[in-house]
Amino acid sequence: MPKNKQPDDFSKARNYAFRLLARSQKTAGEVTRRLLNKGFGVKTVDEVVGGLKSQNYINDMECAMDYIESRLSAGMGRGAIRHGLKGKGFSEEEAPGYIEEYYKNRRVDENELARAAISKKFANYNGQDKRKLCLKIKTFLAGRGFLDETISGIIEEQMNK
Repeated sequence: MPKNKQPDDFSKARNYAFRLLARSQKTAGEVTRRLLNKGFGVKTVDEVVGGLKSQNYINDMECAMDYIESRLSAGMGRGAIRHGLKGKGFSEEEAPGYIEEYYKNRRVDENELARAAISKKFANYNGQDKRKLCLKIKTFLAGRGFLDETISGIIEEQMNK
């Protein structure tokens, strides 16, 4: 802690950060944003977040992997996951890297995820016009953040059924 900082300010910021982390896992970006919004100075926030990262109270990789896993289990696609990671404080460059890492390590098949999502959602739509059904599927999958190429493949499968 630098000499020009009041120990009280640093302690208050660190204690507030610990309270945030006690509730749920947070990224460095989330903690930084919350501390700045609380009125703490940039230098104090950088010191607190840096210290928490060095002590492994903040682990962005672990946080990203947990978030991706939770979104996949909710039936979300890459686009929605990327958007959510950005909301958690990850940069435009970091988010795709974390997603790729997760997909590669867990052998995630996005087409299979999309099929599972639509089979659950559209189980009772057997007799409906194929074009209407495909339009509904396309809208549903796009809303879930699936990529256009995944959606196109699923629509093609549905049209050929």
